[in-house]
Amino acid sequence: MAALDLSNPPPNGHRQAASSAHPDTPIFNVALADDHPIVMDGIAAVLQRLSYVRVVVRATDGRQLLDALPKAGPIHLAFVDLSMPVMDVSASTIATSGY
Repeated sequence: MAALDLSNPPPNGHRQAASSAHPDTPIFNVALADDHPIVMDGIAAVLQRLSYVRVVVRATDGRQLLDALPKAGPIHLAFVDLSMPVMDVSASTIATSGY
């Protein structure tokens, strides 16, 4: 698996100013999906400390993830639990391949 290089801009040159970041700093939109709140909260807490990362989707199952994606705008990175109720990661991955 290739490592994600957070030093390069997201696809399509998507850039937005963040209050604690330089205006030209790329902003990475992240989706989180996990049915364990403590895990999702922990990942979100770490990511939100980075001025160039925004957690724009938080879902507790694959169906919630799919429902939230069209409203969230471009997603550059997703952290998805392997085993979730309603829709697991394999079904979610196939369904989200267009995002």
